[in-house]
Amino acid sequence: MFDNFRMNMKSKFWNAVMPVIRKPYENSLFQEYVRQYGFLFNIANKPAGQFNFYKESQENPYVYSCVNAISDTFLINGFKINNPDEFTVNVNNVRYLTNLFNHPESTESSMTFPVFIKQIVNSQELVGDTFIEVNYEEFDFDHNNYHIMNGLQYVPADLLRWFDDTGQYGFRNKPNIRYEPDELIHIYEPSIDFKESKFGLSKLETIQKPLLMMWLGLDYNQKLMENEGIDPTAILSFDKEMDDDRFNTELLRLQAAITAEARKHGGMLAVKGATYQSANVNNKDMDYVNMMNMCRDMIISLFRVPPAMIGVIETANLGSGNGEAQKEQFKNVMNAKAKFYEAAFNKALGHNGFKEVFEFNEIDIEDELKRANIESAQIRDGVRTVNEVRKTYGWDPVDWGNEPLGYGQNGVNQVLGFDSRNLEMENKNLQKALLMERLRKEYK
Repeated sequence: MFDNFRMNMKSKFWNAVMPVIRKPYENSLFQEYVRQYGFLFNIANKPAGQFNFYKESQENPYVYSCVNAISDTFLINGFKINNPDEFTVNVNNVRYLTNLFNHPESTESSMTFPVFIKQIVNSQELVGDTFIEVNYEEFDFDHNNYHIMNGLQYVPADLLRWFDDTGQYGFRNKPNIRYEPDELIHIYEPSIDFKESKFGLSKLETIQKPLLMMWLGLDYNQKLMENEGIDPTAILSFDKEMDDDRFNTELLRLQAAITAEARKHGGMLAVKGATYQSANVNNKDMDYVNMMNMCRDMIISLFRVPPAMIGVIETANLGSGNGEAQKEQFKNVMNAKAKFYEAAFNKALGHNGFKEVFEFNEIDIEDELKRANIESAQIRDGVRTVNEVRKTYGWDPVDWGNEPLGYGQNGVNQVLGFDSRNLEMENKNLQKALLMERLRKEYK
């Protein structure tokens, strides 16, 4: 008896569940589009404090992946503190600034350089603005008051606004708290709109309307599918030899099939013997998957990230060029993005009296070898000295490195003293030494 009861319950369960499994929700693809691109229906207005458009855009998987690919590339490369204008490197300053960026808020805080980079890059790529508060520590030295830069803190853009009365940025909900120019770093994508000039231009805003147009197309197709593919504005033509009873029966069937919502968009003309062509849509127009892929490719092109980096394989060569060409192009894109952050940080460092500069590394072994070959050739031909090359890496000069490597009549180098007959071997050793020392410095 118990077994029969259990079998009956199991049968009822599967009878209730199987129809749902066999017949997916009719709006599943449409709802998936709305879930991924729902942020498009928000209005973006930075001066008014409307930032939901940018925040909800992170829920789109391709926006999220592209932004993280950019920030991850910065983290993989790392950074260095360099002083390219002087031979002598101030070791204390380099150590202090390196520690400052590794622990932006303080050594006691949980904030780290990777988290800090994620914050500012996400804000820059999504919102078009990045605000960083510069903290100072006051101390007395030789009866004088000094302020030294001792912290960097990311400030969300939606918390700030521009105050025209004082020409300052301040907190939106606390107007009495405002920043002096040296207390706030603002990194932004410039806009030509004067009203929006105090805030940057978000690249997501440039594709909002095109993506909305795609949604309108999907919405129209969805109404057709709900109406069994019948366009309420179309003209249906029947053969003039059709029997009247059969014709009237077909009209009643069509009238019952057309939904009340569809009737709002117009009527349908049914005639016999006319040669009108139906204004219906084809299967390609109702291909949700293709249209969603178009939206995906538009986002990838917007951020200029190689599709393969975010796991999109079928369009791995989106645009022109093969994988290697896109890799080289992405490196150029990252170099350009790095200039925005480097310029903003270095302006703050210079304002605080530091001659050192912040730089993102470019770790590319092929480029390192090419540079080493060029530099060794320049040294060998006397175009540059050893110390001039060392200066570009931020290394201390050597005593024998200020003279060009000229070769005497007997084939003996006048400075280093090696035989020119072994020049090829010496060149290889020099290339290797330069490359290994530079890599050691960067990976230290």
